Amino acid sequence: MDNRIGRRIRELRKKRGYTLRELGEKLNFDHSYLSKVENGRKIPSIELLQQMADFFNVDISYFFMKDEELALFEDDEKELLFDKDLDIKELKERFNLTIDGVPATDEEIEEAIKYIKALRIMKKTPSI
Repeated sequence: MDNRIGRRIRELRKKRGYTLRELGEKLNFDHSYLSKVENGRKIPSIELLQQMADFFNVDISYFFMKDEELALFEDDEKELLFDKDLDIKELKERFNLTIDGVPATDEEIEEAIKYIKALRIMKKTPSI
């Protein structure tokens, strides 16, 4: 059984500095159940995945990407792609956004956010 969902949850949890017990308390789930999810012994419900996505502020699609697809992105790029609530101020604080050595303007960053959101919509929309 492919345990990509469990690996993604563990990755986010550890990256954000939570223990299983702490995450369980935050989400009102038993930590032993979350451990089973992370280890691939339980399949999480969509409701739990949405709760996780909301808690970690990522798009739920993050949990379903294939490893080889995700491997194409650097960690910072992953955060940028799957972050649910992108805003200009946070992007400027988190990333050194420069193009050809010149800092990106708010207007350019706003356009980039629109582009990313459009890409997300295209990924979710089946081809006709």
